[in-house]
Amino acid sequence: RQGEGHWWWRWAEFVVRRPKIVLVLSAAPLIALAVHSATLSLNFPRGSWLPESAESIEAAELLKQAGRDGLIAAMPVVLELPEGADIRSDAGWSAMERLAQHLASDPRIERVRTIAAPLGGANFGRIALDAAPDAVKRSFVSPDGQTVLLTAIPRQFSDQQTITDFAKDLRVKAAPELTGLEGTEVLVGGLPAFNAEYQDIVRTWMLPMIGLVAIGTFLVLVWRYRAILVPAKAVALNLLSVAATFGAVVFVFQDGYDAGVFGMASAGGGVFPIVPILVFCMIFGLSIDYEIFLVGRFSELRKSGLDDKTALVEALTRTGRIITSAAVIMMIVFAAFMLSDFLLIRILGFALTLAVLLDATIVRLGLGPALLRLAGRWNWWPSR
Repeated sequence: RQGEGHWWWRWAEFVVRRPKIVLVLSAAPLIALAVHSATLSLNFPRGSWLPESAESIEAAELLKQAGRDGLIAAMPVVLELPEGADIRSDAGWSAMERLAQHLASDPRIERVRTIAAPLGGANFGRIALDAAPDAVKRSFVSPDGQTVLLTAIPRQFSDQQTITDFAKDLRVKAAPELTGLEGTEVLVGGLPAFNAEYQDIVRTWMLPMIGLVAIGTFLVLVWRYRAILVPAKAVALNLLSVAATFGAVVFVFQDGYDAGVFGMASAGGGVFPIVPILVFCMIFGLSIDYEIFLVGRFSELRKSGLDDKTALVEALTRTGRIITSAAVIMMIVFAAFMLSDFLLIRILGFALTLAVLLDATIVRLGLGPALLRLAGRWNWWPSR
């Protein structure tokens, strides 16, 4: 028999003889990690993401020492007044004042700049409309007086998620509730507002995107193999390996276990929203390749006349080295990412390296073959 005495052949024989043992031992750690992925938080991590030597970080640190690092995330808040209630009217001025008071009352905001308080401190009242230089007035009020700019300056910049949450909270509230005047509109801009929209889009579309990719892959594999169980198993195992990777990312970077190894002083409290999307897209494609290597060879050997048991042993023996060699190459590439000083790249390197490791070993060499063995002839239902 080809490959007899070889390590791969001996492993394949063990999987075929003891599929239930292999199934339990392989599935247990993956499921444990996958369950932990349910706590994945798509929030921006706390603290600094860039190396301390970065010029932007040095500038931010100087601002922090001066108590002004919130300037980095200053939020322009635009107040649109209704017809007949420009800033010179009692209703328009009162609406701006109420909005400014609401912003300033939030503990996350240090000061609010308006035409009445250009520096965010002393309030000069309505006299500022006449006394302020034209250049100052143009900075806060449109020529027709219908559009008014307020600038909310956060207390600190280091916790970006807190500032982002403030932008979200502000957008949830109706403009008349903030201004006390019907017909007004309040628009929030700046980096915190951009981050809030970015998070919302990712959270809204991530699961539908994963579902569409999984369904599309399943349909292509059904067309290729004329079977239901093999494609379903392939997609399910891919999703399991990705979920297990997410669980490990949560464990290390979000919850902070062993975070010091990766240059984090404490738990990040969240994972960059882009990380799950990139990891899923890259790993799902690689995982399908590894699955096709094994299942494709298994199918060919069955068609050549071998029984299921022998075909599975031969398929695993012949593809095991190919799968692991390809995985080692990818792991070396991805592991290099962890040497980066940028936290996002380190997280990606960890996630991608671990995902390839789990998929190419536990899934493709253990869990997948064990399921193929246990399913027997049902693998190829409804075809023969």
